[in-house]
Amino acid sequence: MTGTRHLSRRVVLRDHVTVEELSALAATRNWATRGAIPRNRDEGIFFEKIWDVSEETRVHYVVDDFLGERYLLVSGPQEPSGAELQELTTGIDQWSVDEAALAFDGSVYVPEQERTTFLLGAVAHPAAGEAVSARLVRASESAHPSVRRVAVWAMAYGQDPVCRDTLTNFLARETGQELRQEAEEILRQFTD
Repeated sequence: MTGTRHLSRRVVLRDHVTVEELSALAATRNWATRGAIPRNRDEGIFFEKIWDVSEETRVHYVVDDFLGERYLLVSGPQEPSGAELQELTTGIDQWSVDEAALAFDGSVYVPEQERTTFLLGAVAHPAAGEAVSARLVRASESAHPSVRRVAVWAMAYGQDPVCRDTLTNFLARETGQELRQEAEEILRQFTD
């Protein structure tokens, strides 16, 4: 379908889930392997394996080196509903929004705060609402520049319209030039 925009939803996998397990599951569900894209760190290309679930729906397994997470993207001509997503990912151990929020709330040290902020951005979707957006705002106000930077990128991953306003507010108070430039670029992408 050339020219058709495909919409997707992301499902963040638990650390122990492997591509081999997903391939075995895909075989039992009769998903046709479409192919794989090898990782190329120099070019910023993540490893990806793709299955055709139906004529219009694909499942992509992505190892996102930037985010530090592995996830499935379910894509098609329309964004999959929650029920469709659940049907496709049943039996796959994954992070829920509530679990990611709880991990964020329990993070004390900067590296934990960075990881859980990225995780929140990865699990977020427009319907996630306050559970994610309020925490991303809190992370964007951190005393630690590295956590603020992660919060900006988590907003980009989050696909939440609330993030546009949060980024605008972030730009009004952020003094770090490099971080301001990153946030401005992400905000431009929201408006394109």
